[in-house]
Amino acid sequence: MQKFRSQDQANFNAIIKAHMADPDAPLLLEGATGLGKTRAYLSAVIQAAESGKRIAIALPSHQLIDQLLASSDLAATTVSGLSVKAFKPAGFFENRKAYTEHKDSVLQAKVMLCTCASVIIDHRLKGGYNGVMDRDYIVFDEADQLPASAALQSDCVITSAQFKEMGIKVETAEQAVRAALAKKEVEPEVKAQALMILEAVQEPTWFYKTGVTDDGGVMLFHQLPGRLLKQVANQNNVAFISATLSIAGSFDDFKRAMGIQTVSKLSNTIEPIKHGKLYFHVSDLEVDTPEWMGIVQKTVDEARSKAIESFVPKRFSSQWADKGVLEASRVEVTLSKLERDLTVRKKALSYYGQYCLACGFKPKHISQIEVHHLLPLSEGGERLTNIQDVAVLCASCHRLAHSTKPPMSVEAMKIVNDYF
Repeated sequence: MQKFRSQDQANFNAIIKAHMADPDAPLLLEGATGLGKTRAYLSAVIQAAESGKRIAIALPSHQLIDQLLASSDLAATTVSGLSVKAFKPAGFFENRKAYTEHKDSVLQAKVMLCTCASVIIDHRLKGGYNGVMDRDYIVFDEADQLPASAALQSDCVITSAQFKEMGIKVETAEQAVRAALAKKEVEPEVKAQALMILEAVQEPTWFYKTGVTDDGGVMLFHQLPGRLLKQVANQNNVAFISATLSIAGSFDDFKRAMGIQTVSKLSNTIEPIKHGKLYFHVSDLEVDTPEWMGIVQKTVDEARSKAIESFVPKRFSSQWADKGVLEASRVEVTLSKLERDLTVRKKALSYYGQYCLACGFKPKHISQIEVHHLLPLSEGGERLTNIQDVAVLCASCHRLAHSTKPPMSVEAMKIVNDYF
């Protein structure tokens, strides 16, 4: 079983696994920078592939694909005998034979890596390009780039040279792409581009336009290029992962840019349960004076010393332990707390019972059960609390609830607990 470096990373993995097992709608999952999202989702993907599922991981560019292939995260999660391969278009190969052999090997891989643009092409060709649409599950990594990805736009141009090769004289965008689609032998990429341009001609809207280029080609320009993935983005078996999918705690902007209708009930933002510590040293010294700079340098040196301690070799541990420590520095601390009514706890335990609503844990002592505010008291200001505003949880599930923002619902925690 994969070991994770933090509970946050484990929670991220558990949510993806739960969604893979029962995809109810597109999953939007945001994780703070440094959480370890890549290893968390790769672990879920590899485990699903081992059980027989065929997975695709889509990234905005070939450079990001190469980085993932070379990453320690992939090396740590991949199991022996499980094929993970990246799909590349014909332009990367010297001849048709080499491309065909490459494509055949990728189609057989349990896990395929490809660009988001190739997902658009394969969708328009009904699985006839790289087969990503025939996969059981699709993960879009670095998904925050999709709403404005230039890579999606670059694949929406048929050049004058390509039309000349097909023997087509361009008069209008619609005439030219219809002529291209009527040809029996057309490159898959060109056919997909022609289909997208024809869609835009037939259903005009404000955020894209079609036309003939100066050199006699045909183009489709999107102000919202993510909408090219709209139909795929609304499938249940897709997940969008990033460190920045939300704005002010809401996924609405991302959903609007991608044309996503509804999202999975597991969709959420996972923030670290434990953050670093911040210390304030208060001094009467004038800022920027030599004395003040001395205090600042001393404070920085102390912080560095503590950070270095974890890297000190064992053979030097005794000397390090005897080096002495600085004490008696004055620190001024101001604290504030939110008032809580103790009767809320009594009423909740009486109403819900003395067991965890998320995992079913029944404690030996009542102190092991906690009352969770569905809307944290730190948000929303002073208010009245009703019994419907709280839930009864064990300490572990209480921490799990607050590992996401907004807090994870009790129903979502039940699903996570079932798969973790």
